[in-house]
Amino acid sequence: MFTYEAGSTALLAKWILTDRRVALHLLRLVPKVLRLLRQQMSEASVKAVPSDLRRLERFGYIYGPIAYLRSAFVDRWDRSSGNEPATSTALHEDLLALSSKAQLPIVSPHLDDAVFSCSGVIKGAHNPVVHTLFAGDAPADQPLSQWDQDCGFSDGANVMEQRRNEERTAASRLRASATWDQHLQEGYRPGELDHVAVARALSRTIEDIDPAVVLFPLGL
Repeated sequence: MFTYEAGSTALLAKWILTDRRVALHLLRLVPKVLRLLRQQMSEASVKAVPSDLRRLERFGYIYGPIAYLRSAFVDRWDRSSGNEPATSTALHEDLLALSSKAQLPIVSPHLDDAVFSCSGVIKGAHNPVVHTLFAGDAPADQPLSQWDQDCGFSDGANVMEQRRNEERTAASRLRASATWDQHLQEGYRPGELDHVAVARALSRTIEDIDPAVVLFPLGL
């Protein structure tokens, strides 16, 4: 929970501090985000989470921007001293190890997960392909979920189609291709997840690509 939230808020801090347009857009969303947080904190499913995990989650929210600022300061200090930043050096070494591969599959649990988790690696890799597992359309007769409504979708919208288009656009900006399976994500599934079907479909995808390396980034 800690690293999950710390990574999210560190990324948001970077966007806010490096792109004024993103900062203004996010500031306009603050009231809506606060309403969603209050609503989620009042839900029974959240209250059922152990208190120590909730504390770790809140600490992650706070620590993320601090970690980003500390990293940015260290990198700037290294550059002013004429040294290659340590973080850039480590990433460069990782990318060198990946660049020689014919194709690099990045397995993403949900749409957006891979792009948010490791966009730097995707952009620097040779011939990457982002493959999302749970990207199928919700049943046609299923009402729009509260989460989808909170995200701005209206009745009749094909939510997953729009999200797949967003994924394709994001991947293309990172010089990657995007593919996906049609498994339904939680909230859309009418029953239990068929783990065997998911594993078999993923195995076929990996076998078709026949890569030397497969990345499984932490999903957001």
